[in-house]
Amino acid sequence: MPPARKPRGRAKKFDPIDRAAAKPPTGKPRDLSAHGFEHATEDEPVARGVNSGIGAIEAVTESTLSEFQSTSPNFTQSNDNNESSTSNLVPRLAPAPTPAPAAAPAQSVSSLKAPKSVGPGHEEAYFTRNERWQQDRERYLGAETKEVKFSNFILKDVHIDELIAMGSAVCRNLEVFMSYYHSSGSESRNYAKDLTEEAVIRLAENCPNLRKVKLECTKGLTDRALTCFFEKCPNLTDLAITALSQGDRVKAMTGTAFDDLRETLDLAPKLIELRVELNESKTFMKAMRDLTIAREKLLVQLVRTDELWHRKEEYSYLHVHEVNYLKGRKRERGRGGNIKRGEDGYTLGRPAWVEDYYY
Repeated sequence: MPPARKPRGRAKKFDPIDRAAAKPPTGKPRDLSAHGFEHATEDEPVARGVNSGIGAIEAVTESTLSEFQSTSPNFTQSNDNNESSTSNLVPRLAPAPTPAPAAAPAQSVSSLKAPKSVGPGHEEAYFTRNERWQQDRERYLGAETKEVKFSNFILKDVHIDELIAMGSAVCRNLEVFMSYYHSSGSESRNYAKDLTEEAVIRLAENCPNLRKVKLECTKGLTDRALTCFFEKCPNLTDLAITALSQGDRVKAMTGTAFDDLRETLDLAPKLIELRVELNESKTFMKAMRDLTIAREKLLVQLVRTDELWHRKEEYSYLHVHEVNYLKGRKRERGRGGNIKRGEDGYTLGRPAWVEDYYY
């Protein structure tokens, strides 16, 4: 098969302007007298008479305007005194978009509907899902309720406000309020990170007989929340407020609550165990050590919680690292530790393995 022959000559360049279309028309000139121009053609200068020129412009305007009105609904023509002109083109403004409805403000405690009557309830009200709270809240909570616990539960401000709305018959007798945080497989759906400091303060003010409070997996709670519990709950023995895991913790506590507790011994005189998020700043650590020296039987636990992912088994688990401080020094707790908890606080003693071996 013979090779293909190359085209001779230069390749034609692309011309963006069509030269043929740009040439003037040839042939017989077109008569424009039918359009209102007398004795005028395309190749001759147009002689516009006063009457003929105005009539042609009005004819073109009316035809153009009718086409424009049929295709554009945003313009209209004003026909005052039955006159049509280009100056009567009045823009019709489109209606303003309807603004989006504003978000409903959060309900206050006073606006929440309180039950008509409060029954005895359960001594220990345990809610394992948010649906249980909505369905069984009024049946579980009552005058005999001493403990309220949440597990696998997303705790928010509305839950505390609904508890307060039950009335003083429930809140005054409450002694334990706990919200647990644990790993639930691939995704944890139990936390209190949406809980605001104002709601925590309302809980302390309305439940003065609390002895044990645990709020795990919170976010952004400061020393103000700790001080409020110290001031409003004189029977408090255990208080735990830890931050959110998964690397989203905020070092909101600076240690000022430790100073308040150290300087005023009347605040929470029965406090035995205090558990807060670990903060390695010098100001925080110094305030914590000074507090444990001033209150010799108070144990302070500094906690760091991380939720880790097991790649091989494909599940998440919690890694909790805690450091215990008693009398200004780091202590070991458990079987190998030398601290013991009594009714009035922690004391130093022999490790558990020593007592089991020698005694």
